[in-house]
Amino acid sequence: VFKTNGFENGNPWNSSVQYKKNTVERDTFSGGGFEVTYRFKVTGNLDKDIKLVVERPNLFSVSVNGKKASAIPGEWWLDKSFGVYSVGEFLKTGENSVELSIPAMSIFAEIEPIYLLGDFRVVPEKVGWSIDATEKELILGSWKEQDQPFYSWDVKYSKTYSIDDTTRKHALKLGKWNGTVCEVYVNNKKAGIIGFDPYSLDVSPWLEKGKNQIDVCVIGSLRNLLGPHYNNPGQGLAGPFNWRNINAPIPPEAYKMIDYGLFENFELVY
Repeated sequence: VFKTNGFENGNPWNSSVQYKKNTVERDTFSGGGFEVTYRFKVTGNLDKDIKLVVERPNLFSVSVNGKKASAIPGEWWLDKSFGVYSVGEFLKTGENSVELSIPAMSIFAEIEPIYLLGDFRVVPEKVGWSIDATEKELILGSWKEQDQPFYSWDVKYSKTYSIDDTTRKHALKLGKWNGTVCEVYVNNKKAGIIGFDPYSLDVSPWLEKGKNQIDVCVIGSLRNLLGPHYNNPGQGLAGPFNWRNINAPIPPEAYKMIDYGLFENFELVY
């Protein structure tokens, strides 16, 4: 759409550096509007609390399966320019579509991913993914391999220990895991975080005689959500080049993703 509207190299936010106001000063369009449609398949009956996230809600009109949706006033997700829409009542089993339209081109009208928020699984298909409303409890192992490939927040793993002697020093020891950091809670009180070798934490001050609940929350990152996913990108570096030269739909197995999760149970040692 940028090339159609006079930008020879396409989206200027990805292909150039703004000098003073030389990019935003080109925001003088009187026409050149466009529509874009996102399609996805749903299996089962999704929760009515499902929400949609669209960037720049002030620019785009949004429809879901032909029904107009409005951004929730004052609500945002991930960034204040990401509007949130309640769309659960508009979704259906089978094929669904989200349509974005803008009457006149804007320098800020980039075609970007949209996001669905809620309780569901994301199932790989021959090309792309489908949304499955069937709930499935997470267990030890990769979130990605348990139909949560784009999930980027935290998962809590819990165990109960019976402690007879609270005068002894006890430490929580992690086995194999992958994430940005782990939060540790003892009896619903935060005991600390684990992020570096030797991957253990002294939890003695929070233990009580008798039963104790210990929770380990593995925190992911935005890498699997935002990408880059294509052309086998390396970890730790991302730029506009990672999203170029994608000329056809990509099968899920070709997505580059990180296996986050707790792979071995944690232990309480002394």
